[in-house]
Amino acid sequence: MRKKLVIPIEIKKRELKGACVLASIFIRNGWTVYIGQKQHLFPHISSFSRSVWYLKSIVPGENSLLKNLKKNNHFLVSYDAEGLILNPHNKYGYKTRFSKENIDLTDLIFFWGKTQYNEFSKTFKNYKKKIFIVGSQIFDSYKIFKRRQIKEKNQILFISTFTTQIPINKKSELQILDYTTKNQRVGDLRKVLNAWSTLTTKMFNFFLDLILFMNGKLDKKIKVVIRPHPAEDKFFWIKFKKDNSLNLIIDNKTDLIDQMLESRYVVHFLSTTSILSNFLKKKTILYSNLKNIEINKYFNSISKNVSIHYFDKKKIIKDLNENNLKSKNPVKHLENAVDGFYSNDKFYSSKKIFFEINKRFKNQKAEHDKDPFNYSHLFNSLVYQLKHLVGYLIAKGYIFLGRKSSRFNHLTYRDGLFSFNREKSLKWDNTSIEDIRYLFRKINKDKINLNIKKHKSGFFKIY
Repeated sequence: MRKKLVIPIEIKKRELKGACVLASIFIRNGWTVYIGQKQHLFPHISSFSRSVWYLKSIVPGENSLLKNLKKNNHFLVSYDAEGLILNPHNKYGYKTRFSKENIDLTDLIFFWGKTQYNEFSKTFKNYKKKIFIVGSQIFDSYKIFKRRQIKEKNQILFISTFTTQIPINKKSELQILDYTTKNQRVGDLRKVLNAWSTLTTKMFNFFLDLILFMNGKLDKKIKVVIRPHPAEDKFFWIKFKKDNSLNLIIDNKTDLIDQMLESRYVVHFLSTTSILSNFLKKKTILYSNLKNIEINKYFNSISKNVSIHYFDKKKIIKDLNENNLKSKNPVKHLENAVDGFYSNDKFYSSKKIFFEINKRFKNQKAEHDKDPFNYSHLFNSLVYQLKHLVGYLIAKGYIFLGRKSSRFNHLTYRDGLFSFNREKSLKWDNTSIEDIRYLFRKINKDKINLNIKKHKSGFFKIY
């Protein structure tokens, strides 16, 4: 009986290519792999015989999901897709991504590099036997899908990551933190997260001030592009541009790597994109008016250490106009952040991940073999939808009484009984068998023969 790997994905653009790279290694070694948007897969947990579930996070708010997976005898592996750089990158940030209870439920936890591994180990002790540094299959995909033919332009790309600083999204900040901390946003953790929020707003306003100041002062030959985060209100940026008669482009549709490759300069705000920008050999700029002590305590020093740090708008414009930016040499910081950063092996991390999982995972007997392609998907989907409806109504009842349900409150965040379906469509658009086959061709150069099936719920079986 073939072993099974299930890879639930949250955001297609961020995770699908890496999932297919990882899947390629497992398939070559005789495994069957299932890939799909997580809300396509989670209704079918009980329809799989014992399988490896490769989860993109195990935040405290996902405790009931992990318990359900373990109840069905699955082997749980986690890598944090968003954990390469946390803000704050200390014990308080890690408490929004992990909890002792969820760590205990998980069989293996993988880390991007030494920096993430060491900070986790300071916060959660006595887990040495289940935590490993492997890099990331996402970083493998950067190496494989990097397009060298894109010509660099005299362009500056601002990567906006202020998902909750635009006023219309401010409420969601508290909702996200309540969910990730399982409503334990109290005491020192609350103080730190509140300070992080205040300073992020300060940095956002500093960014807006720079954009306004640049107008008419930056060399007209330098093209300005702002890439809003997918969770930001794009209409805010459109209105901001119109109201201030700004000569710039707002674009978050173009592939991120393509957008970076065609830019000479990449500006970030203490985010993970600082690592990717360095990998693509771009002049990587941090524009922030925060003090070093504020960056270290409430954000992260990693992004700063791999970037040219500007906090004077006149100075950055002068250096851009004169093409006088002096690059840093952050080799050590990059190696510590991402294991295999400088490796020429395009499957470096995926091979390490396979080795650790394959060594530890034991299958069930053949007579227990099953998957959702052998079962009716309709019943499981209806049960899943019904549970969400019941949970939503319970959460609304708590709100009516002036309280919060720690288990169900997150279902009310986007207003509407089945809002998770709308969220799902934003994070995972329609994907065909041919789309998946194309990615595997690019990864494997047609060296493996694949069978690909698409389930009616939307996920794929690949073997």
